[in-house]
Amino acid sequence: MILAKYMDIESGPLWENCREPGFCYSVSLTAEIDEGTLTLELYDCSDLKSAFNAARQTMNDVLSSELNNELFAAAQQKLIGELVNNECTFRSASSNAILSTFQGLSPNFLKYVHYLL
Repeated sequence: MILAKYMDIESGPLWENCREPGFCYSVSLTAEIDEGTLTLELYDCSDLKSAFNAARQTMNDVLSSELNNELFAAAQQKLIGELVNNECTFRSASSNAILSTFQGLSPNFLKYVHYLL
């Protein structure tokens, strides 16, 4: 989750290599833990092939090099904020606890994830 957030944070690697050259208006990489998938979304592409190739090359480069500590810390804080916002009301927190139970997880699963971050 953090690596996906690192990749698609504003002014992050995907932003710099896909958006700044003008290949697409926006780019995002989303990790779906429940599904075990990563989803790359390229929006309003002026050159889809170049945008996709730049995204693929960026992901390979990031995976084979050292991460930028400042950008990693920013991605971590953004992810924590998103997780906290997902449980900011009693209704959403209780819904998440019920869903966790149905998925065979502890009702406190998200608290555990917050602790790890």
